[in-house]
Amino acid sequence: MIQQADILTAVKRRWERDSTLTALVPGGLHHAENTESRSPWAAFVCEDGEIEWFSGTVYLQHFLLEIGVYSTGGPVDAGAIGRVIDKLFDPVLLGNLLPLPGLNSRTVGIHPEPGALELLEETREAKNILTLSRRYDVLIQAER
Repeated sequence: MIQQADILTAVKRRWERDSTLTALVPGGLHHAENTESRSPWAAFVCEDGEIEWFSGTVYLQHFLLEIGVYSTGGPVDAGAIGRVIDKLFDPVLLGNLLPLPGLNSRTVGIHPEPGALELLEETREAKNILTLSRRYDVLIQAER
C-alpha cells in the first residue's frame, strides 16, 4: 500500500532536482510549517484520499497534495514560482511524475484542485505571509 511518506519523499526529491525552483525558493521545501528557513520557503502536506479497488491486484489511490510558498520579507515573484510549480506538476508532461521506489506503481493523474493551505498559529506569529498556494489531486495506480 502506498503511504503518505512515499508521496512526500517523491515530491521533495522532484522539487530539489529543479534548479529554477530551488533558486526562486531558496528556503527549500518542508513537510510542515517552518519558521527558521531563508525566505521565501515552501511547505507541503499530503492527505490520504479514497482507494478504488479492482478485481485482480490493481488499485487506484488518491492523495491530496497542498503546497504553499511563504515569505517573511514581503512580496516575492509568486508568478514565476507558480509557473515553475505548475510545470513541475503538469499532467501533460506527466510520465511517471512521482516514481515510488520499491513499489510497483505509476502516477496516472494529477488534477489541480481549488483551495489553499491555512496558516498555522506559529506561521502567523513568525510574520510569514502565504504568497502562493497550489493544491492537487494525485492519482496513483499500484498493485497489491
